[in-house]
Parts: sequence; C-alpha cells; structure tokens
Amino acid sequence: MRAADRPRLDGSGGLGGDTCPCEQRTARRTTLGAVPQGNMPYELPMPANGGTVEYGLRRSTVVSAFRQGTVTAEEVCDAHPELLRMARYAGKPAGEACPICDGNELVHVTFAFGSRLPAGGRCVATQHDLSLLGSREGEVTCYVVEVCHSCSWNHLARRFSLGGQGIGHPARSLPAR
Repeated sequence: MRAADRPRLDGSGGLGGDTCPCEQRTARRTTLGAVPQGNMPYELPMPANGGTVEYGLRRSTVVSAFRQGTVTAEEVCDAHPELLRMARYAGKPAGEACPICDGNELVHVTFAFGSRLPAGGRCVATQHDLSLLGSREGEVTCYVVEVCHSCSWNHLARRFSLGGQGIGHPARSLPAR
C-alpha cells in the first residue's frame, strides 16, 4: 500500500467523521480479515447498542490466506508508524502471539471516534479514559486494533459503542470489578 493511500491516525486531516481508519483499510481488502475473541485490554462497559462486533472470522481468513501463500507478509504487516507508536506506549497485552511472525505478544490499542473528539480519533489508554467516554452525552464508537511490534501486523479486533446519555439512551456504566 502506498503511503498516500494509508489512513492518517495523527488527526492532521485523516479520514475524519466517525469511521475508523483501520476499518476502512480492511474494508478495501476483500479477501482479508480480523481477531479472536479473547483477552480484552480492559473490561468493556455495556455497549450503547447492546452488543460488540467481533472480527475474528475475518482475521482467520487473513491468517489462512497468509499461511497458504495467497497474500504476502508485506500485504498484511502494514501498520502505520503512528499506530505502532501508540501500540508501544498505550497498548494493552492481548495474551496471544502474533499469527504472522509468531514473535512478540500482540497488544490491543483502542481508538474512540465521535462528536467533539479529534477527527483522527482519540487513543484510549486506560480504564478511566474509557469510563469518561462512556459518561459522555453523545455516542462514541470505539475500535480495538491488535498490533505486533515485530512485524507490524495489525487488524481490527472489535467495535463497540459508548455514551449517548441525554439522547434517549439510558446511562451506561462500567461493570463493577
């Protein structure tokens, strides 16, 4: 993928709106896919729409295509440098080895998109940050991306919504620990 075609995660004119750059990139790959249900970087609050979208089947498709030689490592290991930086400093261990290089443990990075957030999204680093987003008046869509530091594998793992208080939705809170 050419650098000009890559989504921008730095908020400098990126894709804007409520669409995750990771989801747009994987949507362009019709034969590729996303992450297993497994360890979460932190406990998820109750989603606004009552559910979480998991991309495990899509991930399995990508990994199978790579192992069969249908796609190359360069096609699936294309993490943006900003995503790698965020994974290094704000990522939470996923408890699983990279499916491409079998090297480092994967980390999950969570991004939030919604009104009154930067156009390029906001990286959610802590449970407290997630709680604050869940108490917002407007709805926020969160995307969890798995990333490997060694080979730059990255894939959209799951998507969920938070917030929405004051617009016809009941208040959502984090589950008790």
